[in-house]
Amino acid sequence: MIKKRILAFVIAFAALFAIPVCAAEKDAKLIIEYTDGSKALSGARFDLYYVAETEDYSYFTLTEDFEDYPIKVNGLDSEGYRRLASTLESYIDRDDIEPYDSGKTDKNGRLEFPEDAARLKKGLYLILGNKCNVGNYKYTAEPVLVFVPGIVNETGELIYTVTVEPKYDKDKINDGKDYVTRKVIKVWDDDGNKSERPKSITVQLLRNKKVYDTVVLNSGNNWKYTWTKLDADYDWKVAEKKVDGYTVDIYREGITFVITNTADKPDKPVIPVKPDKPDKPVTPDKPSTPNIPNEPSTPVDSDRPVIGSMDNPPKPAESLPQTGMLWWPVPILAAAGILLVAVGRRVRRGAEHEE
Repeated sequence: MIKKRILAFVIAFAALFAIPVCAAEKDAKLIIEYTDGSKALSGARFDLYYVAETEDYSYFTLTEDFEDYPIKVNGLDSEGYRRLASTLESYIDRDDIEPYDSGKTDKNGRLEFPEDAARLKKGLYLILGNKCNVGNYKYTAEPVLVFVPGIVNETGELIYTVTVEPKYDKDKINDGKDYVTRKVIKVWDDDGNKSERPKSITVQLLRNKKVYDTVVLNSGNNWKYTWTKLDADYDWKVAEKKVDGYTVDIYREGITFVITNTADKPDKPVIPVKPDKPDKPVTPDKPSTPNIPNEPSTPVDSDRPVIGSMDNPPKPAESLPQTGMLWWPVPILAAAGILLVAVGRRVRRGAEHEE
């Protein structure tokens, strides 16, 4: 009976160290609800792209798929993020970037991520929706950027279930052949430094994610161009070839694509602190009279070992705890030791009593 009690105690003691120190991070969900009033837009495909990662939402770093694009992801307001979403959509279409996850809305117009991915990492995501036909209308979702998990600005609280209702363009489907016109205009945001601008830039017109036409914008055409009689059944976008020294954002206003190039501005240098005036040198005191050395002490007997010699080395000091050592188990082990001693005494008394 006593042996069984001891075994139970040992098992309980081992289980104490099997308790995990901290819980795993909670998994996040991103839910898309795609409806036109009370009508569910089912069968619509959405692609999810992992744009930037973060640790504490104070700074974002572009992921590998987007790190080479001339875009800014930090310090943006809501309008800046709207333009960034449109810019990213153009580059994704042109360069055929693979999505992080994909899925289609169900009969209720609902889609939940992760769909195929294992989990959603913390950071900034882009949601892109493909065109879908429902009834006599064609729906085109606007690109949107979203933080996952969401965060409450006032409290910093994380929201692990994020719900998005994408905006969309709704066009009636016509049986006849329709044409559209698309324009592009270049805007420079460089404080008027015309001398620093390139002489020209190259713009690509994309038709359903493929380059359809390429034009050169310069001062000769007032940095603008117009395409006419484009088939309305296709999806039309523009992308700009990289311009060194500038970031870019692309957004659409009606039939016009506006491409804005902003000059890269280096961080302001830190103003060095002026050094304090040096103190006046202090006049040194006069040297004191040297002390007369004492007579040498009596030499140590050669037969008696000297402290610190090979015959009588000093006792080593107690070693200090190394960096990284865990101290939290010490109190538990001490308490367990006391408990084991108590159990031992009880076992001994029990044995004596049985005798």
